[in-house]
Amino acid sequence: MDTNEIKLLIDRFYDGQTSEQEEQTLRAWAATAKPSYPLYDEALVLREMLAAEPLEPSQLEVALAQKIDRWEQAERPKQHRTINLRRWLWTAAAIALLALVVGVTLKFLQPTEAETIALDSRDTYDNPEDAKEATLLALSKFQQCIEKNAQQTQKVLQKTNINLQK
Repeated sequence: MDTNEIKLLIDRFYDGQTSEQEEQTLRAWAATAKPSYPLYDEALVLREMLAAEPLEPSQLEVALAQKIDRWEQAERPKQHRTINLRRWLWTAAAIALLALVVGVTLKFLQPTEAETIALDSRDTYDNPEDAKEATLLALSKFQQCIEKNAQQTQKVLQKTNINLQK
């Protein structure tokens, strides 16, 4: 059968002007239609329409509601699962990164055993002279650190001034 003849027959079918024999012809054509046919989409629609038993008007609303529900259920899980999976993966990655940062930070901020022992042994003094000596020693170390940092700061400022003058 020619494509133009099929088009005319389909138009007559939609207008409700086909005979039982013409509907049988359309049913046979729709059953054998392949995706490469130009009217393949029409064949799919006709397969659905001609295969089903005609429903009474009171049953149409129920059948249509059931079909719409099936379509919604078929579409919903695909989108819902990918969104939840992505959200879960991002959350898991953020938690893992946060745990790594906290773990590394705690490891480096934790004092060593030697520092802990030294801090515990120098915490209190029974003799005021020992306390004074320890205080002077700590202040002299603090002063040395301040002077060293001041010298390094001066060097950086000098280099910066030299670079700015160029």
